[in-house]
Amino acid sequence: MRTMIKVLCFGTFDGVHDGHKAMLKQAKRLGNYLVAAVAPDAVVQELKGCIPKDTSARRISMLKDEHLADEVILADVEINSWSILKRTKPNIIALGYDQQELRSSLEEYLEKSYPEMETEEGWQTNPKKPKIVMLSPHKPKSLHNSKLRNNQ
Repeated sequence: MRTMIKVLCFGTFDGVHDGHKAMLKQAKRLGNYLVAAVAPDAVVQELKGCIPKDTSARRISMLKDEHLADEVILADVEINSWSILKRTKPNIIALGYDQQELRSSLEEYLEKSYPEMETEEGWQTNPKKPKIVMLSPHKPKSLHNSKLRNNQ
């Protein structure tokens, strides 16, 4: 019996393009169950300063139609609440090459939420703490949403 390795991947996914597809395929290779978390409209507005082209419901639907993830869900409506981690219980969190700010916030949260534990052998990190993996870019000069938005 194979151990389930669940990967969680965050994104706006506004207009699913080849960069998104490459990112999700790369994330899927890290485990055997991929959850794609789509940012709610208000979160996109707050983080990027603009509303997404499509509603979160439409973005979720488009992503499901691509069959690149085993599950597509709406991410947290409150920035940095991280309740999505309790809901999905990922082993790995896969982030896009350009999600450094998200990585910093996640690392800070994980550091507080998954402390090191003392065992008879010494100190170890909590084995249930998700590992953060930064994904490689796929044509970042042409396939980033900010570039695509400017070309329309």
